[in-house]
Amino acid sequence: MILDNKINLGFLPTPLQLMARLSEKYPGFNIFIKQDDNTGLASGGNKTRKLEYLIQEALSHNCNTIITAGAQQSNHCRQTAATCAATGLECHLMLGGTEPQKYDGNLLLSHLLGANIHFNGENRKMPISIDKAETHGLSLEEVAMKELATMEGILLDPVYTARAFHGMLDYLKNKKIPSGSKILFWHTG
Repeated sequence: MILDNKINLGFLPTPLQLMARLSEKYPGFNIFIKQDDNTGLASGGNKTRKLEYLIQEALSHNCNTIITAGAQQSNHCRQTAATCAATGLECHLMLGGTEPQKYDGNLLLSHLLGANIHFNGENRKMPISIDKAETHGLSLEEVAMKELATMEGILLDPVYTARAFHGMLDYLKNKKIPSGSKILFWHTG
């Protein structure tokens, strides 16, 4: 069966837990979090799940090199670099933009994991909200990151999961979800 044809790379299943303090802050809701940021493998992430299948397929075809593309701070690229390091495959990352003078974040981690990094010179930055109204000078993503960190001790990445978490908070604050609902926030890492 195709679902059995995989290499084990992560700590799965990942935890599912009640966020008690946020549930108290937003009465009428039981808010849970599925923590795919805890899959292991270079700071975790939901990309581990697909890489278990893709890398097994590459290995079964005797491939020795993996090539993928993304943004400079791509979680997918970081996870691919980690997977290649763990399985002994050569990794090439084709990244948008020009090479920065100093590597940081996922770009630094991908480098430390041994990826061969190539920059294509095109701007592939994802748009990030710059709306700072009524947020004390913080972006909406930073507000969401701070709320989850200070309420539950859980960190979010500043792009996708922070945006999704902010969206969930907006739904809670504006009562767009019926009271008494059980809510699951999926932290994709």
